[in-house]
Formats: sequence, structure tokens, C-alpha cells
Amino acid sequence: MKIKNIHLGELATNCYIISTKENNAVVIDCGDEAEKVLSYTVEEGLTIKKILLTHGHFDHIGAVAEIAQKTDAQVFIHELDKPMLSGNASNLAGLLPSFNFKPIIEATTIEDGDTIVQDELTFKVIHTPGHTKGGVCYLCGGSIFTGDTLFYGDVGRTDFPGGNYNEIINSVKRLAMLDGDYKVFPGHGMASSLERERNFNSYIKG
Repeated sequence: MKIKNIHLGELATNCYIISTKENNAVVIDCGDEAEKVLSYTVEEGLTIKKILLTHGHFDHIGAVAEIAQKTDAQVFIHELDKPMLSGNASNLAGLLPSFNFKPIIEATTIEDGDTIVQDELTFKVIHTPGHTKGGVCYLCGGSIFTGDTLFYGDVGRTDFPGGNYNEIINSVKRLAMLDGDYKVFPGHGMASSLERERNFNSYIKG
């Protein structure tokens, strides 16, 4: 499994492009600058098959409509965040007036415990509400893609509509209870490991 991280948009959202042995790609969170994602996959000879969304805020979904239209990729999002795919108010795109949000017409809803398979890779859905009602993490092999739930030494904001502090604390503690160690790939900032977060993240330790 090869993982490429591309920073997208004014908020430097981490977009992860995961390639398979069959030269297919799974994209996790593409918030802006669709051309960057598409150019990379063309250069690498990859075909985008699936787009997995950790939640529905505009800085994680803004380029989805264009990429899905050009690649026919299947889009996945938790059922509680699906309404955010169509409106500027619910996905906070209105907070950035210069942002031209394009609604996402089709998406497959997911829930806790679902698995999404692409070639040799299996992504397990872990529902982690707190930042949004439908926030999820994706567990694949030795990696976990945590969106805006768990960051390096921090957790996601809970002051937006749908946010809940107690829920996000419960979510990150649930992640900490997973067996073994995992590389943590968050929605913003630098990567970490689950063991590091168990030992040093005050939101988990507390």
C-alpha cells in the first residue's frame, strides 16, 4: 500500500491517495484543488475508484464533485453527514466566501463496522462522532485515517454545528483502545502513531 499525502486548499487539508497493486487509487478527503489530485494520479498511472470522506465539512469535500464527475469514482460518507454534501450552510462553505462549492449528487452511505474493499485493500469504518455527527475514521492495514477526530497531540474542534466535546473524547478513547499500534494520518497537520497519542495526547490520557 502506497500512501501519498497532498495538501489542498487554504486550510491545507491532508488528502491521501492510496494506490493498490492493480494501479487503482482510493482517495481520502479531497477538499479543494481537484487538478492536483487528478494530475498526480495521471502521472502515476492510477485510476481513482473510490473517494472516502471522513466527514462533511467543505475543506474535506470541496473537490469531490469534480473528481467524481471526471473519474466515475464512488463516494462514501457516513449517513449522518450526507446532508452536508449538498449545502453551503451545513458544510460551513459559507465561512469562506471565495470558496466555490459544488454539490455532490451521489454518495454511498456507510456506518460503523462497514468495510470498503478495493483490490487487496480493506478499509474498516469506525464511527467517531464529536467533530461532526457522522465523522468516521478508516482503518486499513497498519494505518488509520482519522480526519478531524484525532490529530498529533490534539483532537478536532467541537464548536461547529453537530460538534460535541464529550462525543469526541469518547471517540478518541475508543481509538486508543484498538489492539496494537497504527500510523495515524489526520485531516490536518503532521502524522503520528496511535501509541504516541496514547502516551502523550492529554485528551486520551485525561
